[in-house]
Amino acid sequence: MTGPVAPPPPPPPPVSRPRPGENVTQTNGLATASLVLGILSLVLFFTFVVAWVLAVIFGGIGVSRANQGAPNRSMAVAGLVLGSQGSSSASSSSR
Repeated sequence: MTGPVAPPPPPPPPVSRPRPGENVTQTNGLATASLVLGILSLVLFFTFVVAWVLAVIFGGIGVSRANQGAPNRSMAVAGLVLGSQGSSSASSSSR
């Protein structure tokens, strides 16, 4: 009738998880959010006032996390500075 049946495919490899002592890359998402919101606060200072407030808050938290060992301290500081510049742009445009 029919020929021999092919064997089933092999099982997929196991998912690799970090082993104890293995270096895991850390991220600082608040630093990235601070930078993005800081840039938005400069570009859209006349419509997106909330951006500079969040950029300053996230930048401060990002810097404090970076002081505790998280990466991207410079990104958090840049977001903090851009957020404060957005704040001054928003306040000067409202006059």
